[in-house]
Amino acid sequence: MKSPITGTEMKLTKERRIMDFRKETFEIIFHYFKCEDTGEQFTTTSLDEVNMNQVYNQYRDKFNIPFPDEIMLIREKYGLSAIKMSEILGFGINSYRQYEAGEMPSVANAKLIQMADDPKKFIDMVELCGTLDIKSKGQIHSKSPTVSRRKEKKYFQFEFQGIFIGQSFS
Repeated sequence: MKSPITGTEMKLTKERRIMDFRKETFEIIFHYFKCEDTGEQFTTTSLDEVNMNQVYNQYRDKFNIPFPDEIMLIREKYGLSAIKMSEILGFGINSYRQYEAGEMPSVANAKLIQMADDPKKFIDMVELCGTLDIKSKGQIHSKSPTVSRRKEKKYFQFEFQGIFIGQSFS
């Protein structure tokens, strides 16, 4: 890359730097171009991405935050749209879509997403979702990976209470 000031070729330089992200401090190998004539430092969009990805990866590792592809796989496991998944998790639809697109979830939201990976916990989340009607909850149950028979029976009895009293659905 040529210096925008002198027009001479600049040297790619790497050095250890401390960077802050969400009130946390991380040490990374910072990449930049240095103009030998002026001492000025420059980055490109791709170098900024390299530098920030180091910070993001350390943050994800420290707080066990899933990557976008992992977030998408959890949702796809249940055959849900991003809108339905965000509704079950209690997120705004734009927030959830941004997480799947690469935005970093908060630690609290990351924990909810990870809990949803467990089918038993996910069904509990579905049950706690006040915006889903009984029919929608039943459809989600039928699409969900196998959960304990006790859970299925409990839900089935709740859904049809008064209609099939005393019948067993094993």
